[in-house]
Amino acid sequence: MFYASANEQVVRVIERCFNRLKQWRGVAMRSDKLARNYRAAICFAATLIWIKTNLINTP
Repeated sequence: MFYASANEQVVRVIERCFNRLKQWRGVAMRSDKLARNYRAAICFAATLIWIKTNLINTP
């Protein structure tokens, strides 16, 4: 039986997070003109994703 290494599991968690961030239209299209507004949108979206999906316990 194949078991993924710890590094591969971390990479999968990060990839899933980026895929969920891409579903946010403003983040995916980079509609904000200022970098600070774009960063704030990413932080806000990531926080909501983290709250909804409990990513803290994902291997």
